[in-house]
Amino acid sequence: MNTAKFFHIPTIGLLACFSSALLAGCAQMHATPVAPQPAPSINRPLDRAAEKVSDAWALLATENAALHPPKGGSPILPPALARAVPLTWTGPLAPAVSKLSTLAGYHYIPQGKQPAAPIIVHLSGTHSLFHDLRELAVQAGTRADLTVNARTHKIVLRYTEDQ
Repeated sequence: MNTAKFFHIPTIGLLACFSSALLAGCAQMHATPVAPQPAPSINRPLDRAAEKVSDAWALLATENAALHPPKGGSPILPPALARAVPLTWTGPLAPAVSKLSTLAGYHYIPQGKQPAAPIIVHLSGTHSLFHDLRELAVQAGTRADLTVNARTHKIVLRYTEDQ
């Protein structure tokens, strides 16, 4: 009889422990929300590096366009665009294109939304109107497209979304 009581007491104790453990597992746990810790900022240095690379590519494209004109030589130009004019200009792109359009007797058509900061260009010397228009297009880079249509006598300045 003694042995029966001895095993009976631990069985009740074990049963109580297991039942409390099972009930504790069913209890709803309220996790305290923890604000995520911000990662150390590496965006600023990456942005600066990307901007430097972009500027270098733009400079390389400008120099490449100046050093290596299109193959086949200069296009056959209408007299209005072949005319050489002395022009010195440092300022926004749109008025420069407008002035060259007027000198050529062409109709100037601006398209697209002008950027908040104007595209600044520089021209100096005596060159053909076509040369000056090409130089403005190179300086505008990807921020604007310049199209000259000799048949319709129109010059279109289209601002791109790449501003």
